[in-house]
Amino acid sequence: MGNTRADELKLKLNELSNSIEPKLSKQLDLEKCERNINRLAEFSSECDACLQNFSDFENHLSQLLNQKESINKQDIKTHTKVIRQIETHLTDQHDLVSSGHYTGIYMSIGLSIGLLFGLVIFDNIGFGLPIGLAIGLAIGAGKDEEAKKKGKVI
Repeated sequence: MGNTRADELKLKLNELSNSIEPKLSKQLDLEKCERNINRLAEFSSECDACLQNFSDFENHLSQLLNQKESINKQDIKTHTKVIRQIETHLTDQHDLVSSGHYTGIYMSIGLSIGLLFGLVIFDNIGFGLPIGLAIGLAIGAGKDEEAKKKGKVI
């Protein structure tokens, strides 16, 4: 698929962003939509599901543009579902991760390990939790940065 189709879709997205309230724009998470468009365009030449998702998103965005004055909660819910479906495909089939993915995982692991160390070694949860949190946060941020350098972030 040519880049022109993706560029046209980005122009539509920009038009929608400029014609709606900032609060609604934030609810629709239009920045994430642009990142998804880029990834779908990148993989659509070799993946039929990406091409189908791209077409579906194109139709969905056209519907949003047609009713930009009267977007309701149901439309936002549908939009969120479409975006989630695209991200699920990209993570499952193309081994991409969302922004902050590893930070969340390693932070929770760090908290668990910190809890154990706090109880066993320090005999005080208060000492172990922040240490585990800091270690998990550092490792997760490093892994997220590594994924970003490899181009694996949606």
